[in-house]
Amino acid sequence: MLRALFFAFVFILTGLIIGLNVNSTPDPQFTDFEAIELATQTETNTLNKQNLRLNELEKILKQETLAREVLSQKITDLQSQVQQLQLLSNQQNNSNEVQLTEKTPDVPQVLNNAPSQPEPRTSKDVLLAMGLDESIAEQLKKREEAKEMDFLYLRNKATREGWFGTEKFFEESQKLENDSNIYRQELGDETYDKYLYQSDQSNRVEVRSVLSDSPAAVAGIEAGDIVYSYDDQRIFKWNELTSLTATGEAGQSVNIEVHRDEQIFNLSIPRGPMGVRLSGKKIDPDNS
Repeated sequence: MLRALFFAFVFILTGLIIGLNVNSTPDPQFTDFEAIELATQTETNTLNKQNLRLNELEKILKQETLAREVLSQKITDLQSQVQQLQLLSNQQNNSNEVQLTEKTPDVPQVLNNAPSQPEPRTSKDVLLAMGLDESIAEQLKKREEAKEMDFLYLRNKATREGWFGTEKFFEESQKLENDSNIYRQELGDETYDKYLYQSDQSNRVEVRSVLSDSPAAVAGIEAGDIVYSYDDQRIFKWNELTSLTATGEAGQSVNIEVHRDEQIFNLSIPRGPMGVRLSGKKIDPDNS
């Protein structure tokens, strides 16, 4: 009897030891190495998401920088127009004051003896003066007037739909201007350059100032430089330059030709916002 109890006790004790060993054996399906690998993969996925978000923010920043650059140029142009209007207004006021101080009997005599103001030259007049055939000048005039009507329709639509004066309106008007530059398409760059000058329009783009540490500053562009071409395309208007910087692959290295003190510099600059303030300038093509 005692012997049977002894063997039963030994059997139970052996079973308990085997059970404890089984419970202490690590789960072969989830080792420490796999746990580390899973945590590393999770961190990698999080890092990839952060990099994607960072790229999106960089694109947004570039777009905002370009929009600010365009807006700054628009403000500059508006300020220039306001100054011109103020100058004309002051001249008109001065003229009125002179007439009011004259004696009444002398007023008709002064008016009769005043030289008549010449009629402003139209685009057709300029083309004829440049030696173009009258039929071609008339055709270009009609096409230009058709473009003006397209712009009026665009402005009317933008006003009705409530986006007049917004960035969308500016982009649409710029697209209309770039897609239908009648005179440049028909005359070619050289004759178009002369046409702008003879029409008393700006035909060069001047760098007014350069932002510190900007792509333009790194490229070597300086205030007073005349931007002659960008990516091997002639530049006559500042909006042509800003449009070219916003096309193509961002960051792509392009050639920009600038004229400085009767010297020509070919510089390299990444496509995108340049970091400059621009203004139009009128220069005689025959002397440039």
